[in-house]
Amino acid sequence: MRGLWWCGGLTEYEPGVQAAHLGSRDPRLQGTASNGRECGQVGGQARGGGRGDDDVGDRLGGMALPPLIRRLLDVKLAAWCDARVPEHIRDELRYEHGIRGNSATLFEVRPYWDGRPGETRQPFAQIRLKDDVFVLYCSDRNGRWHEFTPFVPSPDLDDVLAEIEEDRTCIFFG
Repeated sequence: MRGLWWCGGLTEYEPGVQAAHLGSRDPRLQGTASNGRECGQVGGQARGGGRGDDDVGDRLGGMALPPLIRRLLDVKLAAWCDARVPEHIRDELRYEHGIRGNSATLFEVRPYWDGRPGETRQPFAQIRLKDDVFVLYCSDRNGRWHEFTPFVPSPDLDDVLAEIEEDRTCIFFG
């Protein structure tokens, strides 16, 4: 996703915390947001990336993600989405992500087939944090989310992304 990204107001990085707690080995997470800018705050309140819905989980009674885990999801999912589609067809297909409450949703974005302005956003996978592990969900034909049982929940986000990429059952990409 493009635009200005904030990572919950974290301006310092503690090396031992990220690797031990989040299971991440990604050096890009050290002190910057997904667009390479320094993390910060707007108007004294922490802001989240994406669609400006970082505190939705609190408003809806759910639990919001901790700032480091949110940044991990934001950076890794943005990189995964960008790497998934070649540059020359991004006007016809791209992948985006959104973070809300304790979950991150992956979307397939395409222009309308009949040429009218706008685009469609179809969610195809959701990653939720439960008890310090990432759980993968898939959507049914009615838009309801169900745990993807062939995948064993993992504390490493890379395992979840590898499972989506492999798509053994063809549930995510058809």
